[in-house]
Amino acid sequence: SKLLMAGNVTALCGNERAFAAGMEDGRIITWGDASCGGDVSVINRGRDRLKAPADPVVALHSTDRAFAARTASGCVIAWGHPEFGGDILGCEADLACGVREIFANSCAFAALKETGAVIAWGDAQGGGDVANARPKLTRGVENIHGTKRAFAAILERGAVVAWGDPMHGGAMPDCIFADVASGILTLCGNSRAFAAVKAGGGVVTWGDAHSGGDFSAVREQLQEGVLGVYGDVKSVAFAATKATGALVVWGQPAAGGDVGAASECLASGVTAVVSNGLAFAAVKDEGGLVTWGFPSSGGDSSAAVPALAAAGAPLVGVCGTAMAFAALTLSGGVVTWGTRRFGGVLPEGRDAELA
Repeated sequence: SKLLMAGNVTALCGNERAFAAGMEDGRIITWGDASCGGDVSVINRGRDRLKAPADPVVALHSTDRAFAARTASGCVIAWGHPEFGGDILGCEADLACGVREIFANSCAFAALKETGAVIAWGDAQGGGDVANARPKLTRGVENIHGTKRAFAAILERGAVVAWGDPMHGGAMPDCIFADVASGILTLCGNSRAFAAVKAGGGVVTWGDAHSGGDFSAVREQLQEGVLGVYGDVKSVAFAATKATGALVVWGQPAAGGDVGAASECLASGVTAVVSNGLAFAAVKDEGGLVTWGFPSSGGDSSAAVPALAAAGAPLVGVCGTAMAFAALTLSGGVVTWGTRRFGGVLPEGRDAELA
């Protein structure tokens, strides 16, 4: 293990098989699988922007097997596997300047320009082609969210437009068009579905029904008062917090779409929710912890109870890997649970360092 490029890195990003670092002098340094972005020397469009100190890389983004870099001027450079967004052929001119932000799913990129227009590339079926939605994406787009293979954009006045794989939320059924025509405040995507919160606190969903695209089982609880919806691009369930402090979940039951025995604990006082793909963790207003989902992936936090008690301080935050969680206490300690090889158990000696 080496400490490389100390003090000169302005951005760092990883995908499934490679890493990329943006440097102060405008260079991009990569390592890992060459075909998936680990070799930036193969870039064939935008190469002249790679060594421009006056226009350094300010942000790096990745799909599963490609990278996209945004420079200070809003220029976009991409490399890696072409089918995952590693080539900007066909949209190079649109990405030469003025890009405000880049969004990524597993196989495509979507760039939001200063004008409010959207430019997409990568797997055409997975969100890399906006042809079907282009008339609505030429201006006025304010934000973009993604599932694994689709995107959805919030426009001015709260309208929503989706594109990509229909099985992952890239198409909306006719029955919800009126609901998403205006007034949408926030969007959340998980692996295969989207959930939107309207101005009145109601929820609208679409995408794979089993992964949260159908919320009919909890519809009555989500007609009003919803503050936010939480999920993860790896998850197949959603959790919604309400103004009353209650939590409502839906989607695949084993992966967090059913809180089971935790229902009473989640009836009030929930202040934060985190998903890791297979389980959820909620922090309550008194700093307590409630978990559910696949037990070995963090849905069972009983192993962390002694450490939490020993910490003697409430929780202030939780984050997760694919199959584990780590919680930060008010006293500055860290407590983990879940699958050992995903970080669910602190190595011997490290627990003392993080106490």
